Amino acid sequence: MQFTIFGKLSCVTPRKNDCSDCSVKAAGLEVTFLLYNNDFSSETAKEWEKKVFIKNIKSFNKAMNTSYHTDLQDNLEYNQTLIN
Repeated sequence: MQFTIFGKLSCVTPRKNDCSDCSVKAAGLEVTFLLYNNDFSSETAKEWEKKVFIKNIKSFNKAMNTSYHTDLQDNLEYNQTLIN
């Protein structure tokens, strides 16, 4: 799951084997905190993530000329202000 939390992840120290840990260097971090875990907050958070957060992340990726998760679904449009 580390690649869903950290962006542009790489090991700073070499791994001894596939199961060993390494010190990581990351260019980004994504964390979501739900302050109230109830039906209303969860649905609102999911809707915000879908319509605002994901749209902005994909717009940023497009602006940086990456091919990493730039596909938009559900008839969303890129955030042109962010791209500019």
